[in-house]
Amino acid sequence: MTRWLAVWVISIIIGIWYHEAMRNWWMGLLVASAILFFWPRYSSAKRYGVSLALFWLCLAVLRAGQVEEKPDPMFAALGKTVVLSGRVQDGPTLVNGGMRSEERLRMILAVEAVDHVLTQETVSCYLPLEGQLEMGTGQKIALVGKLAGGTRYHNPGQTWSVDSRYRCTVADWQSVSMLDATKDWSSRANIWRQKIRALLADSMPGSEASALEGLLFGGASGIPSDWLSVFSTTGLIHILSVSGTHVALLIGVVFCLARNIMPNGAAAAAALIVSLAYGVVCGFSSPVVRSLLMGWIALGALCSGRDGDAWAALCFAAGGLLLYEPALLWDISFQLSFAATMGLLAFNKPLQKIGSVCLPENVAGLLAVTIGAQLGSLPFLAWYFKSLSLASLPANLIVAPMLEIVMMLGLAGALLGGNFLLAGKMAFVLASFVFSLAFSAAKILAQMPGATLPLPPFGLVSGSVYFLLLSLPWWPLAWRSWKKQAGMLLAVLLLAILYAPSAGVLELHIIDVGQGEAILLKTPSGRAVLIDAGQGGTGDVGKRVVVPYLTHQGVYKLEYLLLSHEHDDHAGGAPAVVEGIKVDQLLVPAGPATPPVMQAIRLSDRPPISLRKGQRLQMDGVDIEVLAAGEFETGNRNENEGSAVVRIQYGKRSFLLTGDLEGRSEAALVKAQGERLHSTVLKVGHHGAAKATSEEFLALVQPTCAAISVGAGNSYGHPHPETLRRLQRDGVRVYRTDERGAIIFSTDGDRLSVQTWRDLSDNPWEWKRQNGG
Repeated sequence: MTRWLAVWVISIIIGIWYHEAMRNWWMGLLVASAILFFWPRYSSAKRYGVSLALFWLCLAVLRAGQVEEKPDPMFAALGKTVVLSGRVQDGPTLVNGGMRSEERLRMILAVEAVDHVLTQETVSCYLPLEGQLEMGTGQKIALVGKLAGGTRYHNPGQTWSVDSRYRCTVADWQSVSMLDATKDWSSRANIWRQKIRALLADSMPGSEASALEGLLFGGASGIPSDWLSVFSTTGLIHILSVSGTHVALLIGVVFCLARNIMPNGAAAAAALIVSLAYGVVCGFSSPVVRSLLMGWIALGALCSGRDGDAWAALCFAAGGLLLYEPALLWDISFQLSFAATMGLLAFNKPLQKIGSVCLPENVAGLLAVTIGAQLGSLPFLAWYFKSLSLASLPANLIVAPMLEIVMMLGLAGALLGGNFLLAGKMAFVLASFVFSLAFSAAKILAQMPGATLPLPPFGLVSGSVYFLLLSLPWWPLAWRSWKKQAGMLLAVLLLAILYAPSAGVLELHIIDVGQGEAILLKTPSGRAVLIDAGQGGTGDVGKRVVVPYLTHQGVYKLEYLLLSHEHDDHAGGAPAVVEGIKVDQLLVPAGPATPPVMQAIRLSDRPPISLRKGQRLQMDGVDIEVLAAGEFETGNRNENEGSAVVRIQYGKRSFLLTGDLEGRSEAALVKAQGERLHSTVLKVGHHGAAKATSEEFLALVQPTCAAISVGAGNSYGHPHPETLRRLQRDGVRVYRTDERGAIIFSTDGDRLSVQTWRDLSDNPWEWKRQNGG
């Protein structure tokens, strides 16, 4: 049964993964399935198995297509004034730098209908400060406002997103009306969580309260950067995400501790009750429910010892969830839940047996649970968090058990705090004490030499090799020669795939940073240059988007960080980049620096070099030349016309990066450089503004492709229709970050290829749901 359920879930995964390619010939597969099943001359289990596998593959293809084509009423209402009705999920709170950068109130609304069309969505609603209503969490309201899409960045490996995919701006409080003051179950749970947050803030220092809130409810909002850095370095950052690893560890630890004082059945019941309580605290959101389901399967395996039944249940649960919601295949919570549970099932007993040789049984069991869950989820942690923590093993030995104690105390405080404030506060105070000890220990481990190993993200091939390597039954038969040799060969193959250089290929990445710009250049030997760093300020795109993108690409050192000019949408993220990535040399515009550039200079190890016309950088056969550095500016030195222009040449292919150049400065560049502007790829100036990329300029550049870095639905009207028409008339293929996400140009000096986030996306539905196809 387990084997056939495994085939079943694999068929569903393949059908969902390749549903677009199979949608035109699924009928042929279905006919082949029927022929195999009813073929009269042969009768064998294998034939029936293949037939059923084809059938479920076809069903997955159809189900995936059905979900993909389902209309999204929220998307259809974008840009319109709409009526939203639903329940307040998080009461109005003051935010700085909200809509249009003024102080406003933000309220999280669980929408039940948009313009009276039923839907389920979470929307961030922004309201004016004046005229507030008496409104609290859980109350049902209706409001009238203008709907817009939430700011999201479409880049490979991107994990950060805003609280919701949509936001709504309400003009005045008269547009808000109360529908029902009664509160449903989920609303009461939200009110409870608000009380817990207040009690946390009253019981411990702010940093510990924010971290414990993340530990209990998930999310890193409000946690100081030094705490996040320590958790990341010690391989414990995933504990701030309500995912499978989180829940699996919770259930596994409770069960392992409880069975020391009670029978297995009672210990399993205790773990089940604790996990249910945890679900109540977190609100039983979809990720929590999925994680709990996977965790209960692992609990069944730990309790009964019948691994086959546990594997069958895991396959059945995964297949059922994927058929119900195919997009879960690309959901980080589902991936971690499934992988962590798989790791527990596969490695708990062998690791416990190995550990019990030199450790007490309960300690060995605790370590087996922790390490097993991490072994199963390592490729996903590498993909999303980009490094392997060498400090993770001692951290799991020392810190993880302390964090589990903190979680238990926090859970107890959360359960008691709703009605017994004193008891809840005592639990939180004790949790704060243990948490401070855990953080101190983690900080010491994080400062160890070589605490982290930069790990290129596992792709499909390398991840498959990794799991194949782990699947070898090397214990207790590991010393049989053929298995040992096979394991060594697989390990070498895995390292080769992960660390093999991209021989002879230059890559230029136009990172999706919204209404801004950041461009990564990777030379054939893997050396990296960053031109501009995106917007700083409240959102700090440099920290939240650019640095994660660099690490996801395996870039932990920049040879140069070049800032074309000092506007915030180009240079604002520079301090975060210099702080998060080692930068050998900073190239900045000449003259007085703006505050973000000054901060980047202070963080840099070396004095900066001022940009000047004629500067040339040469690496690995790549020639980088500064064609202009502000000498064409008119008026204020920080205007767009003072932007630097960079040309990159590799073999027969070249790239022209024009920053925000436009107008008279662009005309002066045409006059000064002439035919030297000819390039294969043009990065269009000033996000495609009307004054940029004139006909005279295009006539000299003669690009084959053009890239425009621009934010979706920006208020400037970029790119301008006339600019697009000029490019179209010249037969230039245009790629826009607002339409395709990150754009990656690759060349060996002769051939040029282009890939975009839309092509490489972890989730092919994400774009269509957010951008209408």
